[in-house]
Amino acid sequence: MNKKYLLSLVISLVVFGSLVAPFTAQAGLVICGLSEDDPKTTNIKEDEECTLCHLFATANNLLDGFTIYLVTPIAGLAIAWAAFRLITSGGDPSAKADAKNLLLNILKGLVIIWGAWLLIDFIIQQLVDPSGPVSMAWNKIEC
Repeated sequence: MNKKYLLSLVISLVVFGSLVAPFTAQAGLVICGLSEDDPKTTNIKEDEECTLCHLFATANNLLDGFTIYLVTPIAGLAIAWAAFRLITSGGDPSAKADAKNLLLNILKGLVIIWGAWLLIDFIIQQLVDPSGPVSMAWNKIEC
């Protein structure tokens, strides 16, 4: 990989990681084992003992934060960059093809990420009996 692209990737991850930090800090990364309950979070009781359920809920929060607050904005900026490269390619067929290829790869990545979530959601909804013990949504873990 070209060093210029690698440096751009690292800088982008640092910048977007700093944008995600306030959202995860507001929600609280560790949602259990604290000395007192946060009144701002009505659906989470932070003063409970940590259990395996809390570990899964924390992992779910991280996954949601990654896909919503990190991947989607990076993809949006990358699409804007690919569109800029396409517009400024002028008459150069090679630059135009590179920009189209970049745009196509970004869209493929988003389809894979969001499609995997939708596929898992569909499969779990088909396999789980809504009247059974696991009646809550798989992506909404409540302890």
